[in-house]
Amino acid sequence: VPCAKLRSLPDALASDHVQQRGFVQILPDGTKVPTLPFRIADNTPYQPSTNAPALGADDAYFDDIIAMMSGKADN
Repeated sequence: VPCAKLRSLPDALASDHVQQRGFVQILPDGTKVPTLPFRIADNTPYQPSTNAPALGADDAYFDDIIAMMSGKADN
């Protein structure tokens, strides 16, 4: 029966396996986040080049897209 220890996110990110595989990215503000948990061939893990936008930062952009899709946009 396959089994494994259930770990918290901080425990999993600190594990030797995760560190050796390079699956942790350190953001400019020092926050440690996991990258994608797989690799294709011998490529390095994907690491975003920017942080995620702040909550609500893209609202106007998506409001415009929704308006265009519903035919309510000003042309």
